[in-house]
Amino acid sequence: MGSRVDYIKQCRKQGYSDTYIRNALRQAGHQEPAIDHSFIQAKSMNVRPFIFVILALALVGSLTGILLLQDNTTGYVVQEPDLEVVKAAILEQEVAKINEMDVSVVEKQERIQELTRQIDALFIRIELERQQNMDSSLELINNMLNR
Repeated sequence: MGSRVDYIKQCRKQGYSDTYIRNALRQAGHQEPAIDHSFIQAKSMNVRPFIFVILALALVGSLTGILLLQDNTTGYVVQEPDLEVVKAAILEQEVAKINEMDVSVVEKQERIQELTRQIDALFIRIELERQQNMDSSLELINNMLNR
């Protein structure tokens, strides 16, 4: 199996499509379940753009947690984005990218499940950081008011 995985990775590096690689493996006598399993093992989902999106969201989430906007009637009001809406939009966008990939349905489902776990973990961290930033901001404001 390792040689199939290596073959898939090497072919992808050389720019061959997954369809081409699958056909070559079939012609070499490999069975479809073994091919599917090898593609899953060779996961080469491009994580770098995804990590950049995650880091950008973490930064935005952290910064929005400490943004205070002046409201003329009530004083300072904290404006927070709805993280569930943002999370759903990101997930929808990434799922669309996965669905466009030339891979098996099983591999798409596994990638979507992994992506969902990563996004959930990210948003939990964002929420914790936002709460910490909010607590720090309130403490700073209280210290300034008590002077």
